[in-house]
Amino acid sequence: SYNAQIKKILDIMENFGSELSLVDGALSRKGSAVGDVTEATILATGAALSLDMGKVIEETANTVSLLTLPSLENNELKDKINEIFQEARVGIIYNDGEIKTLEGMGPLESNDEIKNYLNDRIQVIAVRGAVTKKFIEILIKNRGNFKNIKLIAKDGTKVFIDFLTQKKLEVSGVELRVMNTINLLFVTCNPRSPLGYEFPKDKFKKFLEEKIKYKVIDVVGERNEIYR
Repeated sequence: SYNAQIKKILDIMENFGSELSLVDGALSRKGSAVGDVTEATILATGAALSLDMGKVIEETANTVSLLTLPSLENNELKDKINEIFQEARVGIIYNDGEIKTLEGMGPLESNDEIKNYLNDRIQVIAVRGAVTKKFIEILIKNRGNFKNIKLIAKDGTKVFIDFLTQKKLEVSGVELRVMNTINLLFVTCNPRSPLGYEFPKDKFKKFLEEKIKYKVIDVVGERNEIYR
């Protein structure tokens, strides 16, 4: 896999004496942010994403929210989920300890199949691959079939939902957690687009910080801050 290849390269660099290795996210966007690949992450955003500054801020806030999803703290459950992920894409853990795996199913198949297993005995649904909006919408639509459950993804880069869907999931009694946390240090923003337009840089940075609650550095006007 891509992450395994990057990890091998980082190990080689470390063996050669590298004290700090930087992985450019352009290689796989969010993929290199995973905790078992890199120790920390810096998220870059800016005017290149959209002509609409409000849309850039909203999408950045949603990405930050997903990347920083809290981890599952129950080590016993983690061990069970790791075993499930060795053989299946989706696993269900019931309150009495029973485990049901949806073996050999791809994303589309498990989307439709999962609703057949929803009941008030479910404790955890664990998904090894992508957690899609379609998958989550099925949980929301069938929320009357279960009580409070935990939906576990491998990490925040595997969850593909918008902010509104995330909120709907919360009120449906589904607690979204991850196996591996991502250490987000700060966010950089670029008010200038390669297409030639530019956001008001002071407002862009201010609104971003207010929305995401993380330190934001303007790469055009505050480059020195990155190296401190």
